Amino acid sequence: MPPNRSRCRRSPWNRFSTKTPPPQQRLEIVDLLEACHPENLTPFHAEGSLSVSELPPRLARQALAHHPRAIVTGCLGTGKTSLLRWLTYQCLTGEWLPPCLPAYLSLVDWVDAPGQPDLLAYLDRVLRPAGLALDADTWERLGQAGHLFLAIDGLDEVPPDAIPHVLTELNRFGDRFPQCHLVVASRPVPYTSQLRSFVELELAPWEKPQIQAFVQRWFEVYGQGAVESEAFEELLKRDRCIAEMSALPLLITLMCATYSKRSRLFVLDMLREGFDLLLGRWEASKGDRRSYHRLSALPATSKKDILGRFAIAALESRTFFFEEPQIETFLYALAASPEHLEYQLLAGHHLLSSFHLQHGLLRPRAKNIYSFSHLCFQEYVAAKHIALRSATEGYEKLFRHLGDLSWRNVFVYLTGMLSDVDRFLREMKGVVDAIIQDDRHLRQYVSWASEQGQSLKQVYKPLAVTAMYLDIDFEKARVLDRARAVEIAHERAMERARQRALGEDDGMDTQIDIGNAMRRAIDFDLASDFFRRRICNLARLLEAKLDSRLTWLGVQVPHPEREKQKFLKWWEQRGEEWAKLLREAIVHPRKTIKDWEFTKTQKETLRRYHDANAQLVECLNSCRRLQAETRYAIESTLLVPPPPPLKK
Repeated sequence: MPPNRSRCRRSPWNRFSTKTPPPQQRLEIVDLLEACHPENLTPFHAEGSLSVSELPPRLARQALAHHPRAIVTGCLGTGKTSLLRWLTYQCLTGEWLPPCLPAYLSLVDWVDAPGQPDLLAYLDRVLRPAGLALDADTWERLGQAGHLFLAIDGLDEVPPDAIPHVLTELNRFGDRFPQCHLVVASRPVPYTSQLRSFVELELAPWEKPQIQAFVQRWFEVYGQGAVESEAFEELLKRDRCIAEMSALPLLITLMCATYSKRSRLFVLDMLREGFDLLLGRWEASKGDRRSYHRLSALPATSKKDILGRFAIAALESRTFFFEEPQIETFLYALAASPEHLEYQLLAGHHLLSSFHLQHGLLRPRAKNIYSFSHLCFQEYVAAKHIALRSATEGYEKLFRHLGDLSWRNVFVYLTGMLSDVDRFLREMKGVVDAIIQDDRHLRQYVSWASEQGQSLKQVYKPLAVTAMYLDIDFEKARVLDRARAVEIAHERAMERARQRALGEDDGMDTQIDIGNAMRRAIDFDLASDFFRRRICNLARLLEAKLDSRLTWLGVQVPHPEREKQKFLKWWEQRGEEWAKLLREAIVHPRKTIKDWEFTKTQKETLRRYHDANAQLVECLNSCRRLQAETRYAIESTLLVPPPPPLKK
């Protein structure tokens, strides 16, 4: 029985951002960072959109009902054409604007039409072969009554010499028939402001409900239905990069098609295909009609090189947002370098526009402020640039960033790109061990933690228990919570003494429960820390059971920062029970406690050692071409303190 396509009439391409378009928002980088909560990288990555909205998005049909003359803007792959076709279909079936006669038109086809007819004459010419032959008076009456809906696609595809004529005709048609609905789709171009009485609406990034609806309908029509769509949705929940890419309609369509054929997705393969699709393959698939819009004649390999260098420079400075003068300065400096003679004719502004308008790889987040369209693309091109130059430059510069979580995915992607991955991971293991090699106290602590992991008979693997002991942030939290609990107890004692001195009734308990105050303080701070960062990151990578337990605990709780009031209410009702489960998962396995004193520098070094081992384990888990003896050599010596350095 053929799949039921009727449910596909409702499309996820139906949300506009009615905020001021990002290029017109006068914001500072600090405003963008504040809105994105960059201190918490997990939701920062997963949200997909970094721009600051002045108003929440609205459904397309609702927005267009208020703005019958609109310009729909969006970068490459955001679904502008699909939206116009869906609106046309909705109008044709009477589900939207039932009195209107709908028509979908291509501006490029109109410009290329013989005799250069006006818009109404061209509309008549297009519809006649479909059996709709109307005389001029009928067309005039329909227009004056507002019974026409025109979805006009491709304003950005019009040749430069034809733009004045097209803009004049669109303005003339709007003035002649002010009641008609006229929607024009375009990538962001400067001349949209010349369309009078048109409101610019930007397609908003897809949100989780839209992505879920699209996935369900795609697999219902083209795949194996609910079973396949549920498996794909689970993949979206597990992998941050796949979830991030799914916010772009073009890329999630690619991923659905790939998953339907292979029943699996490899992140690196999707990044490579998605990046190549945006960099040129999508433009080529639409023919040569966009060739006159090529803002830069540089080949794709040169553009990859430029983006790779820029991505590395941004990661080294821990930058997610870039001001336009910074980008142009970087591009001009690259063009002036003697080893890149092919870039010396490069115009920085034109190349920036190319990455934005032509490829959608850089996106404006506010006026003169850009970022990569997806953070995973920034990480991917950085890894690709390093992989291409590793044979001559080595990995010394890269290994300086071991333990830096912002470089975590660069290491993982690089592992899948290298032909000499065994040498790379052996060198990486040596650098990880060298982090604590010169510090006798830290080597002793790691050795002690390893002994605890071997001696304690827990439900987790010994190596995972060792990793828990290396997560020193828990020890810091315990010290702070003791101080906080004592402070609470003292405050209660002071208040009780004040009431007695004033002769007031003492309504407080005569016994101060310091233990209870301490436990509640520890519970609350552990819960807050649970969401501030990915706690027990290394232990979770080594023990699937621990990772699943902590993930299960995390989904039950409102976020304490983004949903503060909801979290506080939930905490009063269920916090004690939840904290007990959290302690059972991550505190009880570390029952043997020994007081270890560390300096500030030693704590930073131990944290870097912990995070660097986590990066190494992630690389091992993601590698598909690693020799068995190399894997065994690394895994058997994980979290084993290195020997002291040889005395010279």
